[in-house]
Amino acid sequence: MKDVSDMGSEINDIILDKLLENEGSDNKCAEIKNDMISNISKHLANTRDPFAKRSLNYAYWNLITYVLKKKVAATKGASPMTFSNDELLAVNYGYVSDMVAKSSEKFSLEGIDDVFDSSTRINDIEIKFYSITDWLNEQLKEFMGIYEIEKLRTEYDAKVNKTQEYKKSIEDNVMLKKQVLASIGRQLNNPQLFLRIYNLSEKINQNTNKYSLFKFKGNSGMALSKEERLELINIENEINTSRNERKELIKSFAGLNNDLCKYEDNVIENEIELLGLVSGLAKAKADLESFIVAKNETPASKKEDFINDRVTYIKNMFELVSKRNKIEPTPCLSEKISPRIPDMIIEALCEYLKADPRVFKTKKFKRFGYPSVIFVPGCGNAIYSYDYNSFIVPVFPLTNFKESVISAMVLYRWDCDEDKEFREAYNSLKPYKKLSFVDLQRALIKDFTIYITKELKGYKLFDKEIRDWFNWQVAPKKDEVVEFEVLKHGEAKHEKKSGLGSQKPEDRVGEIMAKASEAEMKRDEAAKLITASSLIKNYRSSICSALSLRISPYISPRSSRAISFSTKK
Repeated sequence: MKDVSDMGSEINDIILDKLLENEGSDNKCAEIKNDMISNISKHLANTRDPFAKRSLNYAYWNLITYVLKKKVAATKGASPMTFSNDELLAVNYGYVSDMVAKSSEKFSLEGIDDVFDSSTRINDIEIKFYSITDWLNEQLKEFMGIYEIEKLRTEYDAKVNKTQEYKKSIEDNVMLKKQVLASIGRQLNNPQLFLRIYNLSEKINQNTNKYSLFKFKGNSGMALSKEERLELINIENEINTSRNERKELIKSFAGLNNDLCKYEDNVIENEIELLGLVSGLAKAKADLESFIVAKNETPASKKEDFINDRVTYIKNMFELVSKRNKIEPTPCLSEKISPRIPDMIIEALCEYLKADPRVFKTKKFKRFGYPSVIFVPGCGNAIYSYDYNSFIVPVFPLTNFKESVISAMVLYRWDCDEDKEFREAYNSLKPYKKLSFVDLQRALIKDFTIYITKELKGYKLFDKEIRDWFNWQVAPKKDEVVEFEVLKHGEAKHEKKSGLGSQKPEDRVGEIMAKASEAEMKRDEAAKLITASSLIKNYRSSICSALSLRISPYISPRSSRAISFSTKK
């Protein structure tokens, strides 16, 4: 009988064939396929052979890298990679061979679509879960500058909105000035005197735009020419002269004259701010468009380098998992995976946090927040990746996900102990003084596992020194309130109730008084608007045309075209 390890490329593998059927018939594709079949055959000939497992692991990641490079090279612009069902099974679960699958009685794809689904969360804690394909697409967004583009677009939109705010403020102050002039005209009942007052106000208006421009240039550090400096002085003198003359004409209405000056000053200030925004708006738009063009022209070779780097990272993390757990890497799927793994992670994490509530009080957490979770195919307990602030979690734990999470959290505590106080305190314990770096980590993981799964449940396994260390370094203090609990998505903490019924009486009174005050302010504003509207209506026939004050047109958001992250055809 022919030994299966010698068959090599004579064997066909249905899943492998389907995975590579759309990848072309180049020499690289054939080489990858033959290498996979050869190594699968060697592995199945002796599933305990560590060298065969390592060779199969190496061939598997070569296959995945090849598929993903083809995938990312086919994307246009910032479009995410799209995957077929066979590709998802291969990358996320390690299902690349029906030969390996059929070699195990435990294999099943039943419920595979629910593996990464989650229905729970921990109150006040947001953990992001990623399959490899989801994480790679998230990384692709960052590589292609999607978040930077969103930031630039947000800045651009903010400038547009601010521009409209200042434009509206200018219009409001012009309208308020009209209302004041209308009031003066009504009370004077002297058309000739009012006309002199109006002409002086109009003269001030005519100087406003140029005065604002000169002041903007000066405030922005732009040098004014000799002629511009002289003109600025002349404009200031004209405005002051007109104001002084107007003040004399309406000295019996000093308060109204002050209002006119205030609204004119407001217009000047807003125009200066508006000019700055218009200038910044052009630059923001140019920066956004040039960044989009640059990212759309990213060559395929750079995308391939990106995917190679990220896949190599995942591969190295997976191999580190195997090394830490003292097992050989076995990424190829040959068993049934449990559904809703994130729910099990959340439950285990909640139990850990109750035992060690200060674990996230680190400098790393303040900078980057909660670690994300990246699921990888294969077996082993989870580890922590400092570079990407992520837990690398194999879909098959050595024992259960509780111990897998404890392993990752302890490594998080270790790596984020930037002052080394925590690890040095543990290293000072008598049993651990002479341990190496790696052995000390393993001992800490083992002790944390015993502490959470045994000691806290009443089983006394520690000696006094270690128990005292956990009570001092890890256990919550008496004044620390621990309220971690698993909740369904959309479910609120039971302590937080909505509505007035759950408030204290003094809080209810305060809220009611605030609402009453707000209502009264709105009534006063409405009354003022009605009065102003009435004044304008009464004097429309006699002075409305004379009071038409001009505003220079400014950029409108409706005229600025929408910017989208388009792909180059």
